[in-house]
Formats: sequence, C-alpha cells, structure tokens
Amino acid sequence: DKEKAYQLLLLAENKFGERGDPIFHFELHSNKAHIFYTWQNYNRAAKFYKTALDWIQDTEHDAKTVVALSNFARVNQLMEKHDTALEYFKKTELLLLEQNNPKLLAVILLRTAEVYEKKN
Repeated sequence: DKEKAYQLLLLAENKFGERGDPIFHFELHSNKAHIFYTWQNYNRAAKFYKTALDWIQDTEHDAKTVVALSNFARVNQLMEKHDTALEYFKKTELLLLEQNNPKLLAVILLRTAEVYEKKN
C-alpha cells in the first residue's frame, strides 16, 4: 500500500528529520521518490531523488552515491530532460569505473545510449 508507505515515511521524517544523518535522509528521500516514481509523478520523484543525492554525495558511501546518481539520471531521462540525464549518467559512469562495477556500468551505458537516441 503505497499511500500507507508514504504516510509512514512522513511520520519518520517528522520524528527524525531534524537529525543530520545523511544515510537516513538518503533512504528517506529515495523511498519517497520511489513511491512517486511508481505513481508516474516524475516531477515529484525527481525532487526527492535530487534531495537524496544532495544528502549522500559528499559522503564516502560510493555505492549509495551511484544509486542516487542513477536514480536522478533515470527520472530525468523519463521526463525527456536529456541534457540533465546525460550529465548524471556520466557522473554515474565515472564512479562505476572507479568501483570496477561492469554489470551496473552496462546498464548505465545502455540508458545513456537511449538518451542519445532520443536526442537523435
């Protein structure tokens, strides 16, 4: 039940949102974004994915940063904001190359190719 899930996330945010824990905020905003993504409300999803990214990007949690970057890039791809999608797919690609993660890198390169195809 996505509506209940969203209400629980809002309760958690009200109770613990004052804490400056980047992982908490990354998880909170990522999950809020996932809900809006499934409702195909990509504008709201993008807002929450970007907030999640802002919380996690200056930490040393590279795996979570990859998730945040790729989520934000993908939602921008779906909104046909091609330049923003390419910018964040490129950032994801660079981090994945550092991590030597060929499986996820293949997905990101496929998504990047899809964006270039849409741009002609």
